[in-house]
Order: sequence, then C-alpha cells, then structure tokens
Amino acid sequence: MLRHRKFIKQWCICVILFLGTLFYGTQVEAQEKQMAYSEQQLLEHPNLVPLLFGKGEIVLKQIPDPHWRDDGCIACHSKKPDKKGLHLRGADVDAMCNRCHSVVPIHSYHHPSGIKSPKSMQARMPRSFKQSIKQNKGKVTCTTCHDLPMQCLPKRKQERGLNPSFFREGPYRTRDAICYRCHKESAYSRLNPHKQINARGDLKQEICGVCHQEIEKLRTAKSIQDVVFNVEDDLSNICTGCHPLQPHPGGASIFGAKRKQPPNHLVVPSNRVRERMAQKQKENDIILPLEPESGKIFCGTCHNPHAKGVIKDPAAARGAESKNRLRAQKICHNCHEM
Repeated sequence: MLRHRKFIKQWCICVILFLGTLFYGTQVEAQEKQMAYSEQQLLEHPNLVPLLFGKGEIVLKQIPDPHWRDDGCIACHSKKPDKKGLHLRGADVDAMCNRCHSVVPIHSYHHPSGIKSPKSMQARMPRSFKQSIKQNKGKVTCTTCHDLPMQCLPKRKQERGLNPSFFREGPYRTRDAICYRCHKESAYSRLNPHKQINARGDLKQEICGVCHQEIEKLRTAKSIQDVVFNVEDDLSNICTGCHPLQPHPGGASIFGAKRKQPPNHLVVPSNRVRERMAQKQKENDIILPLEPESGKIFCGTCHNPHAKGVIKDPAAARGAESKNRLRAQKICHNCHEM
C-alpha cells in the first residue's frame, strides 16, 4: 500500500514537472517569437506589421513609430527621395499610413479619407491643402491634414515641439482650428452632442444623428439592443473622438495605484463582475449597458451621455446631466467589491 502511494506521488510530481516545463517552454517560445523582429526589420517591412500583429507575433509596443526619427524614412520610402521621385513604397498614401495606423489608433471616426473634395471647398483652401488634394487626384487623404515632409526634413525638425502631429500649416491653438482651413466655421461651429433638448423641451433629432442611425427607431427602443450606432466595432470610438482619454479611468484611480499603467476597463467583464453588476442593477434600479455585439464595457456603461428627459425609463435615465455624467456617483461599487 505504501509502495503504491509512493508510486502515485512520484507520478504526480512527474506530471506537474512535465506540464510546468511545457507551459514555460510555450511562454519562452512566444516571447522569443515576439522578440524575433527588430525595430529596423519592421521599419524596412511595414507591410508585415498588420499581418504579424494579427498573428500575435508582435505586440503593440513593438510597432516602431517612424515619425520624427532619422532612420524612419525607410518605412515609407524604398530609398532616399531624389530628382527622379519620392520612391514611395506604395501609390496609395492612405494604404501606406494604415499599415501601422490600422493597428495603433483608429482615425476613421475623426475624418473620412479617400473621398472627393468639392470644388467649392477647394476654392477656400490654403494653397498647400489644394496641392495635396491635387496630388491625390482630388481626394482627401492623410496628407491633406498631415504635412509629412515636416517630420522628414532636418531643417524642420525643430517644429516638433509645437506641432508633434505635423498638422499642415500648424501649430493650431485649438483642436478644431485646422478643420476651418477647409470647412466654413459658421456652418461647423462646435456643437455639444449632449444638449439634446431645445428650449421648448423638444428632442433635437439632428443631435441624435451624431451617435445614432435610424433615428425614428429611437422612439420605440426599449434597450441598447434596439438602437443602431454610427460605429460598428467599438462604441467607445464615438466618445473618444472628442474625449481622447485612454485608458480610463486614469492613474489616480485606486485600482491603478500599484500599477505602472492604469487599468483598462474597456473589456468583457468576468462572470464574477457580471453577477455583481446584475445584482447592483436590481438593488439600485439602474441600467449599466454593455456593447450589444461584444458584451464589452464601454464609455456608456458608466456614463450617461443623454440629457434629462431623453430616456423615459427611470433606470436607464439614471445619471443624465449629473456630475461627470456618471450613472451613479459611487459607480465603482456597481462592479467591484469595495
């Protein structure tokens, strides 16, 4: 009997050691796989970036930023520009930019590209904007707003401090000032999408269109499942177009106090958190919506973007026009045990 127990014990130890070695080996292999590509290799082969990232062979922090660095030219040019041409790595400017930018930040919600610019708009553009439009066959591209040579030419490197995003004819004092180089300021004065009720108490349907499609369906919607948004993949992109704070909440949060980076809340909640959310929603008569497709937490889970009177269901209307538009001032308690 003792001999039998001793055999089982030894067998268990062997299995644990084997599994541990296998797991450790897999982790080392994954790390080695990720570290197999140097910055220089990725700069020289930018077309591989989205492929390698999608396969998990590189992580976000490994993607080099070619801008404002002397050795970054190779990411866009096959060789040094000369009198014969720019020797770009592709004819489509947007496609070149999106080799990295399709992975890093999402820009599509800020301004569409690849669209034709009306002649009336081109007439009021500054000369450099017009030239960029003309070079790209009348279409708006990344280079319409971003003056790429600024961060390539040594004599302009000193402009980085004031204009890090190399905005054409910048720097600009406000975020939307560059917009009015093409658009009429009187027609595009900044609106507050949260002011959804007019002085008579009527709903401003045109404001609803900032976030929603199929406005008529909003009248009969009973939950987030019944409404259609202007973005499909990540509802937080609606908010970060104006509130570019990622990750959120910031480092001052109690959850991020002992971390190098603040926590990322924009994830699918665990089963334990889901159970607590369901319990608290019932206890506090509140609704904490999740993304309909992914089930992820998004900005609207904690913040109510609507004005008072827009949402008729009291539980869904909680927090409208409150401080920071929080659905509850002690919002963390609805997901976390404090």
